Amino acid sequence: MIKSKKRLEEVDRLFSILAYYIEYQNSKGLFDINKYCEDFFCELLNKIYDMNLENLNAIKVNFPAVDLGDYDEGVCFQVTSSAGKSKIEKTVAKFIENGLQEDFEELYILILGSKKSYKSGIDTDGNIEFEIKENVIDLKDLVKKISTLNKTKVEEIIEYLNENLNEGISEESYLSGREIVVSKMPVSFTSYLDYYNVTDKEEANSIIEAIKMFIKEFETLDIKTREVVYAILEKKVSIKHEGIYFNHVEVRKFLKIGIKELQEEFQILQDRNFITSADDNGTDYDRIRYWTGDWELLHELVEYIEMKNGVKKTFLDLDFTLLD
Repeated sequence: MIKSKKRLEEVDRLFSILAYYIEYQNSKGLFDINKYCEDFFCELLNKIYDMNLENLNAIKVNFPAVDLGDYDEGVCFQVTSSAGKSKIEKTVAKFIENGLQEDFEELYILILGSKKSYKSGIDTDGNIEFEIKENVIDLKDLVKKISTLNKTKVEEIIEYLNENLNEGISEESYLSGREIVVSKMPVSFTSYLDYYNVTDKEEANSIIEAIKMFIKEFETLDIKTREVVYAILEKKVSIKHEGIYFNHVEVRKFLKIGIKELQEEFQILQDRNFITSADDNGTDYDRIRYWTGDWELLHELVEYIEMKNGVKKTFLDLDFTLLD
């Protein structure tokens, strides 16, 4: 039961990475990732639903209304990062307009992210059965479906996700052309807890949950932003209980990037509540921190990881197994 839960958590985590990456790329006006997702999800959906979907755009350029189809099963999918109802209405209308109901009895719209709460349905004028609550699905729905599959199939899906998220998706980086990586989670946290002499079980559980929360949030940052965090830790001025202080000029020189680009990265980190500026915290330096309740976690985490000489391994490669 525990292993099964961990497998599903792994699937959910990998989907979270993909969803954030798609959103980030689209926000920059880069939509090539959406084309990559057609092939990616074609194979994934085949594994999940045991179908023989094919990329219809590979058969006919700009195939109308839908992207993936299984003619034998009469099922097709539109894969989109847009969750707006207008997108759904246009897809259904275009589907009917092109007479695709003659080939496909079922139309599904897969949202690459989270679908919205739609207050009303879609009028198809009897051309096709389409219930918005059932025929519009998102990544969470895929996780639910995967949870019903057997162990072998789930492990096959995890292997597919790992292989393709590592090799298929990459991002420019400031340092060395790094690719998206799948994080390695600690299991026991024994070494970390021993280092800080934590013996109380309740306190230990609280610390472990806080670190897991940090890792889950940190791993959703794209490669460039993680590299900024790494640079901050490498060029830090001091570590205190309120967080880690640094000079943004030294960070910029370390990464060899422009002021505007660094400001954009800082804005991302500020929006995620990771850093505060010198003006905001009342000191001469900017500060990076991670608060959980009334406790600042990051300074202790970094002190321990530095002791293990693992800052680069942990914060760039997302390998947190040093904590075990």
